[in-house]
Amino acid sequence: MRAKEFISEASKIPKNQIAAVPGMNSHPNLDNSSPYAPWRFAAHFLAGADGKTPYEHMPQKDGPSGQALVTVAFSSEEDAMIRQAEKAFGIEAKRLQLTPPGSKELAEIQKVSPVKGFAGYPR
Repeated sequence: MRAKEFISEASKIPKNQIAAVPGMNSHPNLDNSSPYAPWRFAAHFLAGADGKTPYEHMPQKDGPSGQALVTVAFSSEEDAMIRQAEKAFGIEAKRLQLTPPGSKELAEIQKVSPVKGFAGYPR
């Protein structure tokens, strides 16, 4: 017995499924092997979008990372680990720095606790 005799891959959606999912569309040029393209596509379903009113701002298709893998090193040791992996992986892992190293608090961030000191908790 040959596989094609007992394996059938339907080329059409069965009637019971068609009835359950009206208005289904396929987007052949959006790759669904990675969740990123569908996620970015769904980001265009913005609050207030009604199919008629123009977007208040146009979302970017590729996002700030251009659909590329993103790594973040919070310490110099983590950065060394990432660099070692980049070197071992080769040219495909060449990095493009998106943000500078080291975290910093913005000026508008409240860094002083509003809680008054008390016995056992000095300020």
